[in-house]
Amino acid sequence: MSAEEINYYRIVALIDDVYAFFYGTLFFSLSLYLARKFDEISSWRKSGYLMSIFGIIMGCCDIIENSFMLMILTDPQGFPDGWAITLSCLALIKFILMGIIYVWIIVADINLFRKKIHAFGPFLGVLASIHLHMWFILYTLIFWPSY
Repeated sequence: MSAEEINYYRIVALIDDVYAFFYGTLFFSLSLYLARKFDEISSWRKSGYLMSIFGIIMGCCDIIENSFMLMILTDPQGFPDGWAITLSCLALIKFILMGIIYVWIIVADINLFRKKIHAFGPFLGVLASIHLHMWFILYTLIFWPSY
């Protein structure tokens, strides 16, 4: 890797930190918003609070993962194996939590709409924000394959 290529990885990692903050906030906010629509004693509300915490954990995992990537870039050929394993574990945790939160938000949104607690506009707004995030991830994987 040339110094210029390493610099690109640094820039992408820093941009991803900002992105992680925003999508962590998005999942936190959507989960909390939907959870508060359910009755106080319902399991949906309790699980929604847990999902909002998962959103914060997910964003933090991504930021810490990027920190490990930046540490690896200081010595791309001689970094300890533990750093690569830690980076992979954090990515795995992030994607598992992301999948769990995606499913919970979609099912909770549909459930609220079905019970007529949620109007059509907010129902579509929640689904649109989740699907836009999924399409952004897909676009990134297709057009930034080196990352």
